[in-house]
Amino acid sequence: KFDIFAVSPDSRFIASGSRDDLIHVWELVSGSLVSSVSVPNKTNDPLVSNGSTINNCSSVSDSSSISDNDCMERYGPPVDALTYTQDGSSVLFMSGCTMFQIAVQTFQMRKIMDVKLRGVRCMALSPNSEWVATGLADGTIAFVDMKTYSSTRRLRPHTRSVNALAF
Repeated sequence: KFDIFAVSPDSRFIASGSRDDLIHVWELVSGSLVSSVSVPNKTNDPLVSNGSTINNCSSVSDSSSISDNDCMERYGPPVDALTYTQDGSSVLFMSGCTMFQIAVQTFQMRKIMDVKLRGVRCMALSPNSEWVATGLADGTIAFVDMKTYSSTRRLRPHTRSVNALAF
C-alpha cells in the first residue's frame, strides 16, 4: 500500500511514497521495481545530523508559527508529498518540514531546504521549475519560490485538506 505517487513526465516510471519511510520507483509498463530509497532519519543520517541542517528550520516560513522543535519532531517518516521535476531527472519530496531531491539516475538524495509549512499533503512543480505549490491540511495552497527558497504567496480556497495539485 502506498499513500502518494507521481508519474514521470515521459510516463515510463512511477514514484510512490508511504508511511513506511520508503520511496519506490517502478517501471510503469512492466511493473518492476527500479529502486527504493529510505527517507533519512533526523538522528542518524549525515544529510541532517551535521548540526546546521535540521537544527535551523527557518529558511521558509509561513504565517502559522512552527517552532524548531515542532519541525524536528515532524522530520523523518512518512513521505508527505512527492513530484517529479519537469525534465524527469529528479523526484522532489517533503518529509515533515524538509524538502529533498532524489536524482533518478543515481538515486542519490540531497536536502534542498527546510520549510515551515504545517500539514503538507501534496505538491506540484511549475512547468518552469520556479515554483513548488504545496497543498496543506488546513485548505491552504502555499507557493515556494525555488530560487529564493521563500514562501511568497498563500491562497485559502478550500475549507478542507488540499490533497492534489497540478500546474
